[in-house]
Amino acid sequence: RFAMVDYAIPNTEYVVPEGEAIGVPLSWINEDPEVHPQPTLFDPDRYQHNPSASDPYNVLQFGAGVHRCAGDKYVLMAMKASVSVLLREYRVELLCSEIPPPDHSYSGGLKPPARPVPMRITQR
Repeated sequence: RFAMVDYAIPNTEYVVPEGEAIGVPLSWINEDPEVHPQPTLFDPDRYQHNPSASDPYNVLQFGAGVHRCAGDKYVLMAMKASVSVLLREYRVELLCSEIPPPDHSYSGGLKPPARPVPMRITQR
């Protein structure tokens, strides 16, 4: 996207000049501590405890509004089904006391942990 006119960002001294490219860093939105307390902490139950975190405009992995991904529900269902099948066939045991935070220097879509997570996987 590009700015169509000069735009003064409210409550700041910054002005986006007309014609400037504009990007939205989704990882920053998904790690906003005002929406997601302790955003770098691994908390699979985060959305059950914080209703505002489930607002579709606060979690933008699949976009929102008219630009929302048409396959988002399918992808979530497919991921849950895949994990379910794996966990029925294999036992996963973490060999560390805590999961390290994400590597924030990584510029790809999914951020890997900052260091390896040792685990043992055995067939059931």
